[in-house]
Amino acid sequence: FQRPFLFSFACGHVACHSCWLVHAKHESRARSTAISCLHPSCDYVSNDIESAALFSDGTIDVFH
Repeated sequence: FQRPFLFSFACGHVACHSCWLVHAKHESRARSTAISCLHPSCDYVSNDIESAALFSDGTIDVFH
């Protein structure tokens, strides 16, 4: 059993990397590169550096 890669923005809400990617895909339809936190009660929005960190493994290609 492999543990999923966990990811968090500066707000500290942690989720698996694949969950963040699905969330980011939905977010990208509504905004630019900024991605909001996926925690329902958090209003944090990522900056460009954090957004880039989410896609640091090359997964940003799925959005093109």
